[in-house]
Amino acid sequence: MNLIRGILSIGIIIACLFNWVDIETEKLILSYSGVRWVPSTILIYVSVFTAGYAFYNSYRNTNQNAWIYLTSGLYGSGVSGYVYLSIKGNIDMIYTFSSLATDELKLNFGLGLYLAGLFSFLLFLTAFEKSENNDAMY
Repeated sequence: MNLIRGILSIGIIIACLFNWVDIETEKLILSYSGVRWVPSTILIYVSVFTAGYAFYNSYRNTNQNAWIYLTSGLYGSGVSGYVYLSIKGNIDMIYTFSSLATDELKLNFGLGLYLAGLFSFLLFLTAFEKSENNDAMY
């Protein structure tokens, strides 16, 4: 299970480097990756620590301190949800108060945002594994 946790943490790091938001106008396309926001940058640092700890636990064949995976997964899911809702809310406010037609401004959420949220949620779920030595071969 620790190898899966490490792979999920590396997946979160890679997903933070992908595009999270694409904003298109008639003349301009703006693309933002997960590194653009401070909470997602903190998520990268947390995921590096979590991946290292998961591989260390895999090497030792132990399953200690599962709360690390729980908090990391919960934080990553929260960051993904927060970025999604805040960007969506800001674009809706622009639509409401601006005279721009909806055809001139398009918002697309990138693959990185969805992958970071999915991997974080899966990392959160792996924290509930109870066995002490779950990487041993039987």
